[in-house]
Amino acid sequence: MIRNRRFLLILLYSFFFIILRSQTANETIRIDPDNALGATVSDFFDHVDIIPLETTKESVFGRVYQLKVIDNRLIIGDNETLALLIFSSDGKFIKKLKLQKDFTIDRKNKEIAVLDGDNKISYYDLNGKLLRSKKLEGEFTALFSFNNGGFALSSPRPSQPARLQGIKHDVFLVDNSLKRVGSLFPYDATFGIMDYNQYYDMFNDQGNGTTIYSLPYRYTAFEIDETGISRTYKFIFPEKYSLPKDFDNDSIFFNKRKDYIFNPKSDQDYYRFRGLNPFYRHQNLLFFNTNSVYLTYNNDLVYDLSSRNIFSLNRIVGDSTSFYLPILHAQSQQSLRAIDENSIYTTMPAGALLQLKKEIDLSGKSPTRLFKITEMVKSTDNPIIIRSRFKTNDK
Repeated sequence: MIRNRRFLLILLYSFFFIILRSQTANETIRIDPDNALGATVSDFFDHVDIIPLETTKESVFGRVYQLKVIDNRLIIGDNETLALLIFSSDGKFIKKLKLQKDFTIDRKNKEIAVLDGDNKISYYDLNGKLLRSKKLEGEFTALFSFNNGGFALSSPRPSQPARLQGIKHDVFLVDNSLKRVGSLFPYDATFGIMDYNQYYDMFNDQGNGTTIYSLPYRYTAFEIDETGISRTYKFIFPEKYSLPKDFDNDSIFFNKRKDYIFNPKSDQDYYRFRGLNPFYRHQNLLFFNTNSVYLTYNNDLVYDLSSRNIFSLNRIVGDSTSFYLPILHAQSQQSLRAIDENSIYTTMPAGALLQLKKEIDLSGKSPTRLFKITEMVKSTDNPIIIRSRFKTNDK
């Protein structure tokens, strides 16, 4: 009798734990970006670093499409030059590698894992030295490394229907030997290759061994660890910002979604949010970009899960903490690029930094440290990295 009672108590406890987990692990968030608040840099951050990236004949590149941060390394993926560039945390150039499909950081082993065109994963140390390569079973377009050495792998969108056979999920999980151990998101055949933006980075590295996964044209983001989906964020926006009903699953839009978004048929269509990417979380703060053609000045939003307030990262005004520079430079249309446990990372063209410096000088503020930094910068130099450290009392 006692054993049965004990078993029943354990069963009830497990049942309520599962219910509690399901309630806390799924967020439905209703927001109107028109109500986004402004702030100053010092409201969120207590220190800002301006990091020029060394510009040489070998290290010059176009744009920061991907940025991964580990230890004292800044690792940049540039889709324009198909290059992976390794810099020190103070911007000194270290090594340039070829980038074919995607790359990720194995934080446990402190290695760079690169996915190449032959569906191999090549592992490099943080100085760019090749360590080993492993062959994958199947074809994939993107990857993310978990803390256990395993990966999340994204399936391709074949242009030929015959190649769809065998692709049953959008994401596969593999262990450190590259053996498949799980799968996520049943493959949706109503999406074709022309429905996707090839520069859309679906795995948003959270800097702690987890990723937030998001797809174009959908307003749900999924936090994923090595066990699967750990949390879901579903957003509901006002109708004027939302895509048509069933846009993500109606076959009538097959291979037409990208054209619908990038070639709007009406002024109203310019308002539509194209998806939530990039997407990052720091404690109770969610950072994401809505990819709207119209709201380029207000695309980057910050949502506070505790206060339910929404802020515009584009409206966070520079103050003495940031040398009076903004966190984001609106004209460059470059969004948040990385996050770690202490900071967010954004980018700015070198020419934009110099122009802002002139404007700050005219205002009579002109911090000495900013003057020293810009003395070493030319308008044709590599992009600038801005590292903004969160306030330690951020809850």
